[in-house]
Amino acid sequence: MISRRVAKRYINGLLQVAQQQNKVEEVEKALAAIDGMIRDRADLRDVLFHPTIPRQHKKSLLHKLMGDCPDLFKRFVDFVVDKKRERIFECAYEEYRDSADHLRGVVRGRIKSATALTGDQEQLLATELGRTLGKKVVLDYEVDAGMLAGMQVFIGSYIVDGSLTSRLNRLHKHLLDEVSQIKSDA
Repeated sequence: MISRRVAKRYINGLLQVAQQQNKVEEVEKALAAIDGMIRDRADLRDVLFHPTIPRQHKKSLLHKLMGDCPDLFKRFVDFVVDKKRERIFECAYEEYRDSADHLRGVVRGRIKSATALTGDQEQLLATELGRTLGKKVVLDYEVDAGMLAGMQVFIGSYIVDGSLTSRLNRLHKHLLDEVSQIKSDA
């Protein structure tokens, strides 16, 4: 897999030009479409990432698959294939989305809860997190039946663990520390 750092350089260049041409959302949609095709179709991955298949063949295949998308994106695809950096497409959408979100003042997160949250609870949680972070928060929700109660919030590199399992583990550790302290004093 190509280094994410290398991919980020290419994606930041694409985003900069897309921003100048007011095509950030259009390019994001085109990248999402290509990303979906690459993830879903093993035959496309085989052709795209094969080192001996001619670049022109790869470019024409991608152009057919892209359909109607900005010329800027088509030129970017051609540039990436010409530079033999096709592996960038494995993480291009995610990198682009993250960088575009940063420009828009959006932060993405994930909520894992013991039970499904209601629409009102989801909205309240997103609003309060947005107010705390000073950004618009977009959250993905998942239910983990193995969690006894509570929830975990994952935003960027931050984790807020308010699950009952976590609290019980902390209590268990605290009690073990207390017991060992009492034994050492005796």
